[in-house]
Amino acid sequence: SIKEKKVSKTLPLKPGLPKTSFTGFSNSTSQIANKNRPQPKLQIDKFAGVDRRTVERLRRGKLPIEARLDLHGYYQDVAQSELNSFISSCALSGRRTVLVITGKGSLNQGGGVLRRNLPDWLNQSSCRPHVLAFCAARPEHGGGGAFYVLLRRSNKGNI
Repeated sequence: SIKEKKVSKTLPLKPGLPKTSFTGFSNSTSQIANKNRPQPKLQIDKFAGVDRRTVERLRRGKLPIEARLDLHGYYQDVAQSELNSFISSCALSGRRTVLVITGKGSLNQGGGVLRRNLPDWLNQSSCRPHVLAFCAARPEHGGGGAFYVLLRRSNKGNI
């Protein structure tokens, strides 16, 4: 008969960790750690943490637009302030998909100032906790001069 031979393989330890250390978290600790962890920077058409079906519906303009903000003609500081209050109020009222219209700006200068700055504004601490993703809108909603913004679901049950 064939005898089975047990082979034990030791994995190399990470440098600086004692042999008895435990690097896992309990469920409650990991939830706290996730809240305090800095969120990754949002980029146009990058959809981390959003399911594929929602991403495709957002890109195709198939999600219902629940609110619109038109920033045409605003100065940068006023536009940023309007965007911050708009995103906050939409998030608090439970809206998920909003349309932000920036306009295309002058194309010979690489697009408008508002259009170029929108990704940075959405990444600032006043908007970032509410925003999951954003992408350029379809032509029927403004094309290159507008953006769909997907907001996080509100936790109304926890308030």
